Amino acid sequence: MISKDNLDILVVHSLPSKNIRRTVIEELELMFPTNAPNHNYIVHDSECPLPDYIRKYKFHAIILGATFLCRRAHPNIFPETLNEYDFIRNSDAFKIAMPQDEYYCNTILDEWMCGWGIDLVYTVAPKNWSVQYPKYIKTKGKIMLGYTGYVSDEMIKRWANPKHHNDRPIDVSYRSHRHHANYGQLGFIKAYIGELFKHKFAGRNLVLDISTDSSDMIPGNNWYDFVENSKFCITVNSSNNFLDPYGDIERSVYEYQKRYPHAHYKDIEQKCYPGIDGRYDFTCISPRVMEAALAETVQLAVPGNYSGILKPMEDYIPLKIDCSNIDEVYTIMNDKETVTRIRKNCKSAILNK
Repeated sequence: MISKDNLDILVVHSLPSKNIRRTVIEELELMFPTNAPNHNYIVHDSECPLPDYIRKYKFHAIILGATFLCRRAHPNIFPETLNEYDFIRNSDAFKIAMPQDEYYCNTILDEWMCGWGIDLVYTVAPKNWSVQYPKYIKTKGKIMLGYTGYVSDEMIKRWANPKHHNDRPIDVSYRSHRHHANYGQLGFIKAYIGELFKHKFAGRNLVLDISTDSSDMIPGNNWYDFVENSKFCITVNSSNNFLDPYGDIERSVYEYQKRYPHAHYKDIEQKCYPGIDGRYDFTCISPRVMEAALAETVQLAVPGNYSGILKPMEDYIPLKIDCSNIDEVYTIMNDKETVTRIRKNCKSAILNK
């Protein structure tokens, strides 16, 4: 009989290089060896050649990280991935998949999970599982709710006593990538709400550190410092509201934006995916929300589900997608009693989940 304290586990990931990746992604992909170190692990980066001994070894469990599962979105490497890692399909190990952005290439992902006989999928989408996994859900496989990030002991220790709000040099912070039209209205909001917020808040004598320029992205632990140095931050719902089964929509958007780099979201929608945006709700809580909560950085958040964890005016200050309630938001930001209550509530909501 195998001891539960001595399992041989393979973890497969495709983490980006250390100098550009955020700590939260690393913690998510490597959380099993970090938080359950009593087992025996081989952690393999799929960007490196696969050693023969891994193919031949009889593992008790195999864990596929989100970064590895993103290979489904790359037609130039996905067939090779299926071939190179075919030993997983034939393995008797208990196989766990932890995908993200499951609306994207969802049909490919669904068939992949079935083809490899994955035993357990941790989905980050709180609902619509049968829509994203129509084939897998009919197999013996099991689906459970997971999250885009998890609160580690190190994060709790780091922010046990976060910097006092009065000592934080940034009033409102935000980071995002500029081009998200392939993710529908939610992606468009994520990309442009920061610029809109800056425009609406012009002249209010606030220190804003808001950017959608990729050169301003903040990797590693520097991101945690950035969050803690902010009194407030903008947050939005993560994920998407429609399916892109084979990635055709993203490719169409990419080609359209190459031709029309300044096209508005509505034009892109009509040309590339008319009538489907908002058909489903795949939104979920993001790691940024969890980090801000622990750092007691008060969130100016676009109202949404947030995996059923956060509530407006209890855990965040609601910010309309067009920033039309900016005067109300500004008034609340200057109400110290309300701000203190919200930041304390939000931290408790995340820690008590």
